[in-house]
Amino acid sequence: AAACWSHAAAAHGFSLAKLRLRFGKAWTDYHRIRLVNYLRSLGPEESRRIAPELAPDSALVTGVGLWTDDAWLRPALDNDPLLFEDEDDGGAAPMETEEGDTVPVDVGAGPPVLPQGHPLCDESSAE
Repeated sequence: AAACWSHAAAAHGFSLAKLRLRFGKAWTDYHRIRLVNYLRSLGPEESRRIAPELAPDSALVTGVGLWTDDAWLRPALDNDPLLFEDEDDGGAAPMETEEGDTVPVDVGAGPPVLPQGHPLCDESSAE
């Protein structure tokens, strides 16, 4: 997830960390989950246009109840990893294998580098 958020900041001008700062202590994982599902539902082009302008009181999303409507807690994509990983989780994080085993993964050294075409940041997966 960290690699995806880093890409969003560098390539598209959207910083999840800055958005969290705007919310302050009111920010929760529910805000992040709603945000991910909302942006996924918009598709890549519209998400790139809207995301950099998002704020706690943004007029862009007032009518859709982005920050309050529990409908945005329903996943837009099945098994979307961005819903389950916080962008600033440090240290060892568990990772589940296809066999259902969990193995520790050290993410403290920095964000992982995803191979080109990885579904986590695949723009076509949001459509």
